[in-house]
Amino acid sequence: MTTTGAGDGAPRTRPGTPTEQGTLSETLTYTAPCPDCGAATDHHGVQTLLTDGRLRWDVESSCGACGSAFAACGGEPPGELRDRMLAEHGPAKLRVRTPPPTATAIMRVVRATLGVDLAGAKALSRRAVAGDCSGTLPEMELLARELRASGIDAVAERPDRPGGRRPPQPLLPPQPLPPPQPLPP
Repeated sequence: MTTTGAGDGAPRTRPGTPTEQGTLSETLTYTAPCPDCGAATDHHGVQTLLTDGRLRWDVESSCGACGSAFAACGGEPPGELRDRMLAEHGPAKLRVRTPPPTATAIMRVVRATLGVDLAGAKALSRRAVAGDCSGTLPEMELLARELRASGIDAVAERPDRPGGRRPPQPLLPPQPLPPPQPLPP
């Protein structure tokens, strides 16, 4: 839904309306005991910002020792998974670019996006204006997209990396080429 912005006549998109296409994901792999036999098992986790503006997490593993398989998913990641992602990738920051809007404008978006109470929205909006709002990259990108949809110039970035984004990682490790075969006579 598009409305006209207050005072300037610029079009605004209502918070919660998907405005930008594309998913954004962060992944991690960690070793934990198999819940059935206790053998060390690789667990693969991901947090994704979906194209419809929802956050989703998934974890899966399979045990090579006993064959047990495990999968779990949901909206908000469990604290341990989120902590592991922050430890592996580092926190992303929400940066509100100039000219800085009022904390009230940000507070409206935070409340609509995260469903937090007034006190929580007020605290988060102050942190956003001060440049001290951080979390996983998908979490910060969700807020940045919703702020941009409301006419507030914001980006999610990692301050310790040039350009704020982690360089793309290959899906599969490079494989050596097979040795050349002689041509048939």
